[in-house]
Amino acid sequence: MFLVMEALGIVAFAFAGAMDGARSRLDLFGIGTAAILTAIGGGVLRDILLGVEPPVGLQTTWYFLAGLATAAAVVLWYPHLSRLNRSVQFCDAVGLAMFAITGATKAMEHGTSVYVAGIIGLINGVGGGLMRDVLIRRVPTVLRKEIYALPALGGGILVGVGFILHLPSDIVAVVTVPIVVAVRMLAILLNWHLPTTRLTRTGRTPADRRQPAAIRPGPGSSAPGDSEQTLELFLAAPATPSGSDPIPRPRHCQIGKRRARRFPARQPDAHHSHERTTEFEVGRHARGRRGATGPANSAGPACCDR
Repeated sequence: MFLVMEALGIVAFAFAGAMDGARSRLDLFGIGTAAILTAIGGGVLRDILLGVEPPVGLQTTWYFLAGLATAAAVVLWYPHLSRLNRSVQFCDAVGLAMFAITGATKAMEHGTSVYVAGIIGLINGVGGGLMRDVLIRRVPTVLRKEIYALPALGGGILVGVGFILHLPSDIVAVVTVPIVVAVRMLAILLNWHLPTTRLTRTGRTPADRRQPAAIRPGPGSSAPGDSEQTLELFLAAPATPSGSDPIPRPRHCQIGKRRARRFPARQPDAHHSHERTTEFEVGRHARGRRGATGPANSAGPACCDR
């Protein structure tokens, strides 16, 4: 009876592991490795905890052959098998039930207590899937909010209780397997899950999303720190999308601000549409006229000479 259950568990877990490996786009060796790890990983952990050396999964040849044959079947018919998502979940639930019961039974045969038998059954059921999830770089199913480990733990405890009550092991296995499979499938279909922590909002913006505060320019346009403030404003301004107008440049220099106001820019007319006189050119023309009639030192600020 237990040999048949172990064979069904090997095939079911190998199928689920090979399907997950194929969905993760592993190569042929990776799919075979995922299938074998899922099939025998939990049994190896069980034997290590019970002190069985060497583990049964490493010295049984047909375990490897069954896992490789299942992986080959998945590779050949994956386009058709990829649509059977519920079938993969059902096979995973069957393997979970089979290995949880066989693990708890072997634990009770080694003289452990009921809760230890439940833990050994849990490890035997979820150990292979845990190795598979680590291999394909996924958060293990047993650590997520899905109800996955609890059915295996409950099945192991039921086996331990039946062993203490001296009930026939075959009857206990036949009764426990449908219970574990039913609980697991109901958790999938009805979206049962364990509660998780909730993150509360504190009303504060994370440090990595805070924008630097804009620095206001001083009241005096010719203050010594104008250039530093302009540079800080340029660095603190948000980035503009590609193709848009960059940060607008000042229409005139800070030092020649008053002179630019006194001589505003002349708008180009229809006859001189190709010309554009700026504030700097107006200041230069005015300085030339003043230099022709007045002293040479009456020129404007040095900023406007450039």
